[in-house]
Amino acid sequence: MITDVSTFFWEGTSPWFSLRGGRAGGISGAGPTGVESVRDDVAQTSILLGYASNHLNIHIPYESIAARAASDERVSAGFVGIDPLDDSAFDTLASSLELGASGVVVSPSDQNCRPTHERFMRLMDECDSRRLPVMVSNPGLCCAASRLDFADPALLDEAAHAFPKLTLIIGELRVHRELALLMLARHENVYAETSTLVSNPPALHSALHSAHHTGVTDKVLFGSGAPFTTAELAVQRIFSINKLGADPCLAVPREKLREIVERDSLALLGLEDAGTAIVRAAAPHTPSRSRTGINT
Repeated sequence: MITDVSTFFWEGTSPWFSLRGGRAGGISGAGPTGVESVRDDVAQTSILLGYASNHLNIHIPYESIAARAASDERVSAGFVGIDPLDDSAFDTLASSLELGASGVVVSPSDQNCRPTHERFMRLMDECDSRRLPVMVSNPGLCCAASRLDFADPALLDEAAHAFPKLTLIIGELRVHRELALLMLARHENVYAETSTLVSNPPALHSALHSAHHTGVTDKVLFGSGAPFTTAELAVQRIFSINKLGADPCLAVPREKLREIVERDSLALLGLEDAGTAIVRAAAPHTPSRSRTGINT
């Protein structure tokens, strides 16, 4: 079964498009949005990500994530976007958990919040106590207002040391890839996902080649970043990376690539029952969906 750990949903134009002066770079300003554009795609289940940034004034509220997840059998988990610098951050987390949220999305660069900030560490402490996996994702990183220096994965080292049982998923392999892979090697519960690489095949090849030789391909999860691309295209590019170089020393064994694509990320992240929580929590507001139609 293919699980896509990084999909987005919003209504209308991409919320980051205007901040980039209309330069797409893989982010479309119009057209199908969110999981609607990948309904017929190869991913059999996905994690739908929320987003919150007071700094960029962009919010994808968890209520919309929960409503979409409850009506779409392909969505097996929903993560709530939390801005640690928001005064209502913990209230937002509590209300989202009541709606079935099973993880948290933080965006240090987009939120102008250094990952060693006291408020960031307090949120990590809360996620650790509740056993909530944390996705670190900065989809607005190409906007000038986003803090590029806060995307350094080494800044997550303090949280990983302070909360060794906390699951962190690094979604920024396009920035400081070697440091990100080192974080995977250093910490048992730190992972990475591929969504920021699949639109750049040479970068994807470099990262997966380095992951293989660092011995951490088992910590790399499949993510497409849909609707910025599709899971089908992401899978094709992962399986095609060995075509980019003639030197066999630069090849990544195909079985390692298959493991990345077909990894049971939900089980790895402790989210096997997250879909049931979404349906149950949203039932009073949204028609429940049957989950028996997912092909495994």
